[in-house]
Amino acid sequence: PSVAPKGDDCFYALSPVPNLKTVDAVDWRQESAVYKEKMRKVLEQVMPGFAEKIAAEHVLAPDDFKSRYLSPYGAGFSLEPRIFQSAWFRPHNISEDFENLYLVGAGTHPGAGIPSVVTSSEVLNQLVPDAVEKV
Repeated sequence: PSVAPKGDDCFYALSPVPNLKTVDAVDWRQESAVYKEKMRKVLEQVMPGFAEKIAAEHVLAPDDFKSRYLSPYGAGFSLEPRIFQSAWFRPHNISEDFENLYLVGAGTHPGAGIPSVVTSSEVLNQLVPDAVEKV
């Protein structure tokens, strides 16, 4: 199923921004619209005509990540986005410390963002039944 009308597509952009714990925390109630326009301009540069194709839009800010998804400090990428906390370096889907503990979400492999979280759940969909069969 899709949230896009028939014949249309969905597009999302997730941009790294400071979390809510920073010393100079951003007031996203005031800055969301400004930041959205900055992102729109960047996307328009790499995809000319992008802005005129937008039929509907929805903005989520760190406040939303904190309240809706219980993400600590509203972090959109879970772990700090550094190279050694990215991709394969993230915690793997099978715990290396506890037997029969499986991990899924933005803080585990393959990474943050909705597509990666969905991919992470699909990986577990394969791992857990295989593990149960071995027991």
